Amino acid sequence: MCLLVAAACDGERASAAAATATDAAAARTVATTPANPLVDLGVGESTEYDATVVASLAAGEYSYVELEPAASQGERRWAVTLGEQPPVGALVHARVAGTKHDFESRRLQRRFERLDFAALELL
Repeated sequence: MCLLVAAACDGERASAAAATATDAAAARTVATTPANPLVDLGVGESTEYDATVVASLAAGEYSYVELEPAASQGERRWAVTLGEQPPVGALVHARVAGTKHDFESRRLQRRFERLDFAALELL
């Protein structure tokens, strides 16, 4: 009987040690994960607009796209989206989740005065 209790205690200690190691690994992951750029997005005045693609830059999973909105929908601006780059000259519909000002892309080593985080649909 003593052996069973001791084995159970050793098993509990091993489980507790494994849980502590897992928690520590998770804490290291959170500490080394870059900040999520979607936190604290400022929602823009217009959340959707149509635009022509003026320029496009690939950055891993993301595409940074310079857009020229239709005349009544504002000034030229940059947007970032997931997925493939739309071709220059394409007409797109942008659905903006939010906007960041003075945003720095470490991957592109470039700062954007204004950057819309958007889903882009080819028209």
